[in-house]
Amino acid sequence: MGASGSSELFYYGFLGGVISYLAVFLSSRGFTSTEVGTLIASYTFIRIFSGQLWAYLADLQQNPKRYFQLAVIISFVALLPAVFIDIKWVTNISMICAFVFFMAAVSQIEVLSLVATKSNPTIYNRVRLFGSIGFIVAAIAVGTIVDIYGP
Repeated sequence: MGASGSSELFYYGFLGGVISYLAVFLSSRGFTSTEVGTLIASYTFIRIFSGQLWAYLADLQQNPKRYFQLAVIISFVALLPAVFIDIKWVTNISMICAFVFFMAAVSQIEVLSLVATKSNPTIYNRVRLFGSIGFIVAAIAVGTIVDIYGP
């Protein structure tokens, strides 16, 4: 599988676990449908700009691995207040900050996957397969946990 496949597995696994049940989590925190929709729309809007900016910065430094690692760590830390503090404005800010850096990591994981498979481009699909597997497994696992324990 290698480092690139592992990165895809865990990155997209995290995405599958969080994004798939974000609406359920927010609803359990008292968010209205409009508020949930607005927050999810911000995720989509942030995807447009965040990845481009982060890719530009990583290209300047010629170090996509460091920028990927930094984006993942910052997004995880930014998400913590949303999990542990049940105040809407804290959750909103926390989620938006996490989205900015989490979406920034997407461009870097693609670069890292392409670099890792440069010598054998036919294995790129296999590396990406681990991301799909991670997303599916995490979505099913989190769904099961939500069914058993609630959001």
